[in-house]
Amino acid sequence: VDIIIPTVARVDEAFLQSAPRLKAVIQPAAGYSNIDVEAARVRGIPVCIAPGVNAQSTAELAVMLILMGVKRVDEARRNFNDGVLGEPVGTE
Repeated sequence: VDIIIPTVARVDEAFLQSAPRLKAVIQPAAGYSNIDVEAARVRGIPVCIAPGVNAQSTAELAVMLILMGVKRVDEARRNFNDGVLGEPVGTE
């Protein structure tokens, strides 16, 4: 293995010992939580991350959750599933 692209796999000391040809660790996410960066540095293996890669989707999720709360979407879903038909929810 020359390059590893871990999404959730742990890249630790044991992994690095088992991959002597490894030349780079490329993380397609913003953090290092599953990578032992110090162990890679000692071996001269660069670790690359993609900071900000999920910034737009995170903002979109936040806006969606705010709108769902304001419009009481979960309450409307529960009423619908329970067969409660009456005053509309979230139409103010």
